[in-house]
Amino acid sequence: MPTWLCVDDHEIRDDWFNGLRNGRDDSANDTLRREAAFGCLMAGLGGGVAADRFWYSFETSGFRFAVLDLRTERMPPGGRIWSRTQRDWFQSWLAASADHIKEGRPLFVAGSIPVFPFNDGAGSAEDLGRGDGWSAYPDSLAEFFSLLLKAKVPRLVLLAGNPHLSHVAQGTLADAGHSMSVVSVVASALNAPLPSMGTPRGAIQASLRPAPGSEPGSGPRLSYTTRTQSDEDCACVVEVAGASDGTWTLVASFVGLDGTPPGDLTAVGMTTLVF
Repeated sequence: MPTWLCVDDHEIRDDWFNGLRNGRDDSANDTLRREAAFGCLMAGLGGGVAADRFWYSFETSGFRFAVLDLRTERMPPGGRIWSRTQRDWFQSWLAASADHIKEGRPLFVAGSIPVFPFNDGAGSAEDLGRGDGWSAYPDSLAEFFSLLLKAKVPRLVLLAGNPHLSHVAQGTLADAGHSMSVVSVVASALNAPLPSMGTPRGAIQASLRPAPGSEPGSGPRLSYTTRTQSDEDCACVVEVAGASDGTWTLVASFVGLDGTPPGDLTAVGMTTLVF
């Protein structure tokens, strides 16, 4: 089965990002070796991608995907979560997706951390100190939103993991010139079957209006509602289909482990939404 990978904070070292943990910096040579190894691994997984960076794009089944590196290029909280080079590449990818945008087809963007729902306390001093999610990088978050809105993307599906819980949230991203439908699917993979070390269910903002750090009328605004929520580590199968009336249906089916070693797969939940 073709497979595409997204790097996060345990492939290189625990909680690693840009040398900010334990005071250890990584040389440019180390980074090049890691990117080369990642590219070799990707080339052997049948996805047709020979990635020479941790961020890349691909197309499959008529849909376009961008995979972001939201870990290795980030600076201290409050700075940038991605490099300007990666940002410019993403802007070019959106421009190259113009035909899909015009047709109203959903674009897919994968990243290791969710854009939303936000953690409870997003934007707080504790959140900024931890620096794990988008909310600790408000300028980069606004930049990401602005690029999507400028490109007039009609529908977006976000794919992410990381917080050790699983959910589907549906929202609207808008500014003065454009409004778009966004679906966020978070599935933090199967958990071994060890007891979940995840974020408690009540520790996310299940609904939000508008996004942290934004004021009504002051640029990109995000509102959302969480449709499915589980405190389990789950895998997720996402299916999308277009209808003759121009709408699209997304079905997210979550599968988890039943907690009995070696752990049998069991259905956790299914969400169907139109966007």
